[in-house]
Amino acid sequence: MEIVAFNKSQQRQPFDCGIAELNRYLQQQISQDAKRHIAAPFVLLDDNHIIGFYTLSASSVNVSDLPLELIKKLPKYPLIPVALLGRLAIDKKYQGQGLGDFLLMDALKRSLELSKKIGIMAVVVDAINESACHFYQQYGFKILTQQRLFLPVQDFSNEFNKR
Repeated sequence: MEIVAFNKSQQRQPFDCGIAELNRYLQQQISQDAKRHIAAPFVLLDDNHIIGFYTLSASSVNVSDLPLELIKKLPKYPLIPVALLGRLAIDKKYQGQGLGDFLLMDALKRSLELSKKIGIMAVVVDAINESACHFYQQYGFKILTQQRLFLPVQDFSNEFNKR
């Protein structure tokens, strides 16, 4: 198994993560987002079959949405740049094997590498449901608004820099 950038030649059928919105994204939208540079999709492959995926894109958050203790440490800008982890899904046949963790760690590592080239203060994710919200919270993500969570780069950069 390996994580690589998405391309059209990868087998998207019969992927089913159990969430219709994410299945539909993989089947109908992922190649357009990649082609238009809307998102950078990465896929977990097993023999050229997609068994998991995530997307990264540039975004920003309103400083006023951040916790007060963090706002005090930031410059007085209205918006702060972040990486948006747009989607993350694992095929049902492969769930429960730690592959979601594997994809998340890859996304964080790529975000850290990107933060060394352009300004990114945090990784933000819009959790699709309560279960996903809990998944991200296990890794230190904090709630911003409803199901939007964030993890400051400084909170995970030391872990990857040790490796």
